[in-house]
Amino acid sequence: MTDDGKRDEADGFEKLLALGLGIVAASVARKAVAGVWKASTGKTPPGGEQGEADGTVVLLWGAALGAAVGAARLLAQRQARAIARKRRS
Repeated sequence: MTDDGKRDEADGFEKLLALGLGIVAASVARKAVAGVWKASTGKTPPGGEQGEADGTVVLLWGAALGAAVGAARLLAQRQARAIARKRRS
């Protein structure tokens, strides 16, 4: 196997690992933000089935959730890269 073949395999491993870790991290972040939301407001987070939520509340929920999920996915990708580098050496 050539170096290019090994690199392609390693890149594939890193991408697959980043995908898996990203999915898990996003799910954990969503549950954490939902728990914090419920604890701080006493209400369940706004969702598609709740048409009664105020626009400001929906915007705040979206911003909080987006920031948390984005940060979690970024950390997951960095962790996947670090694991892939260790695996290569």
